[in-house]
This record gives sequence, C-alpha cells and structure tokens, in this order.
Amino acid sequence: MAANRFFVIYFPFRQKAKNRSYITMSAILICFALAIIYTILGLRKLCAYVYDPEQFEWRVEESECADQMTTLIFWSIIFLAALSNSFNVATGMKFLCTQVSGIRQDAAAKRRKKRLWLFVQCVIQDCLHLVDLVNSIFLFQLSEEIWFRYIFLCYSFLAIHAADGIVMLYFNSEVQPEWLQRIRQKHSRTGVVAVSSHNSLPQDLSRTH
Repeated sequence: MAANRFFVIYFPFRQKAKNRSYITMSAILICFALAIIYTILGLRKLCAYVYDPEQFEWRVEESECADQMTTLIFWSIIFLAALSNSFNVATGMKFLCTQVSGIRQDAAAKRRKKRLWLFVQCVIQDCLHLVDLVNSIFLFQLSEEIWFRYIFLCYSFLAIHAADGIVMLYFNSEVQPEWLQRIRQKHSRTGVVAVSSHNSLPQDLSRTH
C-alpha cells in the first residue's frame, strides 16, 4: 500500500491509461511470492513454530534451522516496516508541500484531510505487526507467569490482527456499518458552532444588557 501510493503520487504521468493497475498488481505478486518463499523455508524438518498448550504460547523448535528462521522473520519485518514507513514519510511530505490548484478551497481542504487520514492509517498498520513481533520475541521473557506470557504471545497475536481490521474500518467510512456512521455524524455535528450574522449581533448584545 505504501509503495503503491508513493509511486502514484510521485510519478503520476508515467502510468498509461490501460496500465494504471500495473504497480498494484506487481506489488501483490511480490507479496504472494514472499509469502510462498517463507512458507517453503518453514516446511523443513525441525524448522517451524509449535503450540505449547501448557504454556499457552507458540515457540520455535529447538534446532539451528528454527533459530535461523526466527532471525530471518524478525529482520524481514524490521526491514519492511522501515521501508514502508519511509514511503509513508515521503508521501506525507509530498501531500504537505503540494498545493492543489483548479478546485475550491473547501474541496482542497477535504482532499488534504483524506490524504492525511490515509497516511496515518498506513503508518499505524505498518507499526502494528512490529509491536506484535516485539511482544513475541522480547517482552514475553520478562516474566515466567503463564498469564503474562499468554497476553504477550497468544492474545497479542490475535489482538494485532483484530486491531488491523479496526483501523481499516475506522479510517474508511465507505465500509463502515450504518450504526458507526451515525455515531460519527453525531459527534461531528456536536462540534459545529453556530455563528450569528453581523446584522443580528447588535440585537443579541442589546438583549444581554
């Protein structure tokens, strides 16, 4: 998502009308290829994660292959998070520095707000899985208590994916259910302040006196 938005914003005129989805499809294919490669690497003997029902945790098998896979996955996520957030920062700077011309001021402000929300959404989603990685590799070791490890291993793994969906739901109003849209509209209306016209100002002031 971050790379796709980056190339579309910085190189808009290099996309032909019939090949506008080329970058998006290429990014999807790359993601599928990486997922398949990591899956195949994990199919080797004694090179996977196993669930321990006594400790309520996923742990790596005791082998050199499993340790190598853990290190590979850890640094891969670090690299992808850094790369994605670099794209996000570059895209955000482009949004802030670019002046939209040819449209009304209110439409330009609305477009800028939408772009800012997409930027914030992408940054949050990139950081969520990094948080889960830190929980499952470092933080769970701070205590031997089962409940503590359950929170930072099993619960963290499930909560991060749920939070990912919640972020997408919150930042994209077109996919929100009607009850959530009504709540957001209600809150937006409560923030509107009515301003009296210039002609009615003396009357209001005279009433207060």
